[in-house]
Amino acid sequence: MGSFKFILFAIPVLLSAVLLGCASSPSQSPSTLVPTPTTPTPNPTPTTWKMEVRWNVDTVGIPFMDLRSDGGLAAALDWNGGVIHLVKPSGDDVAYHIQENDAVKPVVAGVAVKGDAVYVAANYEHFSGARIYTWNGMSGEMKVGGSVAETIARSPSGDHLCLLLSDTLHCDGWKVKLKDYGMLSVSDDGFVVVGGKNPVLVVKDGKILNSFNANEQMAVTFKDRIIAQIDGSLLAMTPDGKTLASNSEFGFHIDPLLKIHPIPSGKYIFAFRDGDTHVLTWNLSEVRILPGKPEFANKNFVVTSVNKVLHCYSLGDFHEVWTVKLPVDIGYVMLSDDGRVLLVSGDTGGFWLYTASS
Repeated sequence: MGSFKFILFAIPVLLSAVLLGCASSPSQSPSTLVPTPTTPTPNPTPTTWKMEVRWNVDTVGIPFMDLRSDGGLAAALDWNGGVIHLVKPSGDDVAYHIQENDAVKPVVAGVAVKGDAVYVAANYEHFSGARIYTWNGMSGEMKVGGSVAETIARSPSGDHLCLLLSDTLHCDGWKVKLKDYGMLSVSDDGFVVVGGKNPVLVVKDGKILNSFNANEQMAVTFKDRIIAQIDGSLLAMTPDGKTLASNSEFGFHIDPLLKIHPIPSGKYIFAFRDGDTHVLTWNLSEVRILPGKPEFANKNFVVTSVNKVLHCYSLGDFHEVWTVKLPVDIGYVMLSDDGRVLLVSGDTGGFWLYTASS
């Protein structure tokens, strides 16, 4: 079943995590190691605020979800019930049965939000691919093949969308034939990493740029950089395999929910070790330690967790912006770029949407 292969190999676009520390210094100057330099946007005022629940639904099963980077649209899947929920920051929502008129219940592999549309990747009765939903209902179908749907992922900005099947990778209108892959990472620069049982592949515009063996055959891409663990060292690499920095103190791994660590962001990489979040530059040198486990990061914020409490920190000066206590064990976490819309799941289902109250 495609969804369970996803559970063995992947994470949605969410693209939701990844790990690191002090490194050997490469010959390049530090500025060459930062992918397309980004400056965190100024924090909104006030610099701290409270988050309030606007929407909640109880579900059971794999907590597939996604949140548009501006926070304007969230999607959460009731995996067991076969229902996709579309939610606005106000808490207004609509829900649709993804089985539609099929006689067979679909097996879902992932959910992704692109613009005003939600893509539900699944193995449907007559095809594998995605059904596309907007606020007014199903708007179309992405019928890309008859093989098993493994997962779907978008780039952080939402400009690039990829669907991984058991024998084909489909992205932005192009496709690449492959076999036995189940992990997918997509960058805003259009680089795609697929991993699984076979060597990791780096792909762009339908061309395979690189292939390499890595720890657990997993890697992640951010803008024009790749993070992987090879021969016991965490590496920051170019897509063609040139090592920019390495560090043997931090590892690359997948947690019980199969979220990948470390998590890359514009200026930093967030690694998990000994119960804390270690903040690394793209030179893989450590600059700060934050309490808890890294759950999500974007260009302005990082979210960590301690037990059932989420802590959000500004990447401008690392002050704490807000905290949220969840009533269940934390599953997946996504935050809007302005830090004011939060979508979070429980580890076995259930979803909550929070927005800033002041």
